[in-house]
Amino acid sequence: MNVTWHQPATYTDVRGTNESKARFQKRVFNQLEKHIVKLAASLPKDIQLEMTITDVNLAGDVQFNFSMNREIRIVKSIYWPKIAFDFKITQSDKLLDQGSVVIKDMSFMHRGGLLRSSADSFKYDKRLLTNWFNNELQQKVTNFGKINSAVMSE
Repeated sequence: MNVTWHQPATYTDVRGTNESKARFQKRVFNQLEKHIVKLAASLPKDIQLEMTITDVNLAGDVQFNFSMNREIRIVKSIYWPKIAFDFKITQSDKLLDQGSVVIKDMSFMHRGGLLRSSADSFKYDKRLLTNWFNNELQQKVTNFGKINSAVMSE
């Protein structure tokens, strides 16, 4: 499993509110990468995944709050999360699939399964990745396994 963060200075929104930009960005990348590695652990042992993250737009938007006299992240349904990345799936150095993906969830506030009071700051962004892994990546791996076993059984 390999995750690369390509040109993070150009990302749409990885802004913190009460910590330095570099520290917040490092924390976001660390948590998202940890989540990706955890998801990739469910893949068959002979499958390798490489991801190059090309854009991140975290759920919510950073705005100045005059009553608090500081910036805060406002999470509303109009500020949906989006992550763009390139991926490459290999099995024993044989290319199975590759491509570019943009995942977003415009209804992220209206889906069940997450507690709004959860302490996880990036729960909506992680759910994007989880959904892609469960619905797209697992399907690609399963389909390749079916094709591969059909060819070998003939």
